[in-house]
Amino acid sequence: MLRLSYALGAFLLTIALAGNALAAKAPDNSQLFEMIKALQARVTALEQQNRAYRQEVAAARNDADSARLRLASLTQDDPPTSAARPPMRIGAPTPVPGTVVTPAVHADRWSGLYFGTSFGLGATSASSRVQGIATLRTTTTGQGLVGPDTQESFSAVGGTDHNEGALVDLYIGYNKHITPRAVAGIQIEGTLSQLDFSSRVTGSRFSRVQFNSPSVSSFVFTEKSSVLNRIEAEWMVSALARGGLLATPSTLVYGLAGLAYGTFELSEIFPASEGLLQDGFQTTPVGRFEKYGLSVGAGIEKRLSPHWSLRGEYRYTRFHETDFEESNDFTRIRTQAQGTFSQVHSLSAVSNFENEMHIGRIGITRYLGKRR
Repeated sequence: MLRLSYALGAFLLTIALAGNALAAKAPDNSQLFEMIKALQARVTALEQQNRAYRQEVAAARNDADSARLRLASLTQDDPPTSAARPPMRIGAPTPVPGTVVTPAVHADRWSGLYFGTSFGLGATSASSRVQGIATLRTTTTGQGLVGPDTQESFSAVGGTDHNEGALVDLYIGYNKHITPRAVAGIQIEGTLSQLDFSSRVTGSRFSRVQFNSPSVSSFVFTEKSSVLNRIEAEWMVSALARGGLLATPSTLVYGLAGLAYGTFELSEIFPASEGLLQDGFQTTPVGRFEKYGLSVGAGIEKRLSPHWSLRGEYRYTRFHETDFEESNDFTRIRTQAQGTFSQVHSLSAVSNFENEMHIGRIGITRYLGKRR
């Protein structure tokens, strides 16, 4: 464009000089024709230069458009349409032929807040020991007999009983990527359960019977005794730490560990066919007690969509050994053909319990926030 401006300036200068020359002296016809031919030749040359400049500008525009198209094709994310030469990302390293390129993992795919629910089935095992003292005073009217006064001490050691049960959890947690493929987090959950931790104890019972009548002898005896400690878990809460690795971008393999705290209900069943005090030892609700324990486990979680996942998990929980003190006092009056019996019963005992459980769970989880 600058060269075109210079050419037009030179042309105008030539016209001005020719006008001055004509004004200085009037040329003859031959000179006038020569000057016109020279001007026509100059105009023709300028037109040719102008066409050449326009062609150069058009070619430059075509080159710029081609460069923009090539740049757009290099930066788009679509897979290559040609098997011979896939497009390369700008700034990405060139893959070496024959190597496997691992797909990128979104650094925040598993990070964030989540909540969910799970259902579990499993097996429990429990053992218990009982020791204590029971006293009974019986007053009989109608035959002139008063007594007996009975005192018993008993100690029983049981084996391990196995049971089963079910539970349902509600949980909330938070995950965080600590590396592109490692995930760590915490989880809090509440559990409602129908888990049976009952155990039967058998042992020896020593009894001393003293009648308050000179006509009836006192005696001492020892016999086998059994008690069924029926223990049911009502609810639990757990605080857990989770950590795992991504097997694939949508599959997390994890382990967990934490504390569990639960409430248990205890009742005792003494078989009616055993013992002098059989009428005083039937199914007896004892009370509730709390226990805490350690939980460990492992699981796998699969993303079904950006916001939903399905998990399967195994967890083992062992509760600490617990001593439960029991006292029970009551009075009973009954009438039979031989007379009226009045019984005053008192029991003081200490029970010791150990229990654990193995639970398999299936859960569905909802992840909050923006997901990819």
